[in-house]
Amino acid sequence: MAKDTPKIFLRVGASIQVDKSTSKALADSVQAAWQAEHPNGKIVTRELGLQPFPSRAWIYAACAERMPVEEWKPEHGAAIELAKGLADEVINADSVVVTSPLYNWSISEHLKTWVDLLLTDMRLSPYGGTAPLKDKPMVLIVTRGGDYRKGSPREGWDHGTPWIKRVFSEVFGMDLQLVEADLTLAEINPAMAKLRSTAQEIRELAHKQATAHGKTLSAGAKK
Repeated sequence: MAKDTPKIFLRVGASIQVDKSTSKALADSVQAAWQAEHPNGKIVTRELGLQPFPSRAWIYAACAERMPVEEWKPEHGAAIELAKGLADEVINADSVVVTSPLYNWSISEHLKTWVDLLLTDMRLSPYGGTAPLKDKPMVLIVTRGGDYRKGSPREGWDHGTPWIKRVFSEVFGMDLQLVEADLTLAEINPAMAKLRSTAQEIRELAHKQATAHGKTLSAGAKK
């Protein structure tokens, strides 16, 4: 009897920190819950914050779609291949987790470049794509150094999360679960010392949610 094909877990991180990253720690919780159900599963990891793609890659990929192939420069072909490879990773994955730390009130440039490259692949395009990601289970992890919760002075300053949620849930049609954690800088910012107990409560709840969503991902991957 042939063995079952190992399930694939795609993990895309956008933190610029090597360690002490809340978003990475939460992604670890998602992955641990998933691996508990798929011990032989394959983990595919991309750390965009540490190994970003050049932003011009998207420019070349986007322009190549509107040019005759014979007019392409080597950079156009390389960008198209890069975009196809990245799209293949998401399409071939059974479960996906993406981390999106809030930087300067929005998503990071390197995460935006990754998403922009995905959108140049005609299979994922909102303009006539084939919707290969529809209903694929995904966890989006959003971390914010300050307090952006409802009723806080910075409520509404997070301009990145609504955009990335819309891309993955409405454009790509993925089955998206969200994990959010505010006050991630409370432990290292003296001005936020009074908020540390609240930050700890938020972090503990976020890890519980991450674990629960990891189990949901693993259930989706069994189908």
